[in-house]
Amino acid sequence: VYSIKFEQREDLRVALIKDVTEVKYMGPVYRYIGEDGVKIELTEADYSDEEQWRLLLPNEYDANNWYPNPSNNRFNFDYKGKATSTKSWETGGGWLQETTYHTKVTTTTGVKDYYTHTLKADYPISIEFVQQDDPGVTINSKGNVSITGNIIEPEGAHSIELNSQGSVVASDGVGLFGHIEDMNIVGD
Repeated sequence: VYSIKFEQREDLRVALIKDVTEVKYMGPVYRYIGEDGVKIELTEADYSDEEQWRLLLPNEYDANNWYPNPSNNRFNFDYKGKATSTKSWETGGGWLQETTYHTKVTTTTGVKDYYTHTLKADYPISIEFVQQDDPGVTINSKGNVSITGNIIEPEGAHSIELNSQGSVVASDGVGLFGHIEDMNIVGD
């Protein structure tokens, strides 16, 4: 049985760019100097961490023209991964004409997609042999192997190979019949 579940959650984090991202925190402006691509919520950042943030001196930026602008990687510390822009305009008008006033508000929000895949993997499986150039039995497992029936080397086969990173458990009276080429077991 297989299932898939999709969920989209709001992502309030901001991707930081080394030597570009600037954040205004209670007056002073800090520039990010850590690794590129780190995503954080700006309200949770430690601006006193001198390995991640550098306090900009007044001569390093124009305080009169510095304003938050997410598209230029400039943020207030309370920015939450959302940007809202407003555009207003009017149409029509003139002598004895109707004027229409328009306002367009655009909110951009980061989202993260979560996919959950489930697979019920504890059903017994049957293994059938099909003809191949070099027939044999090869079992590779990253987990435990439970053998509940005999494994018999097919006619014309040259080997049985068993590699398990877990334990190998066989039911009573069950065996491997044939030429054992290789057996590597990490567990019991």
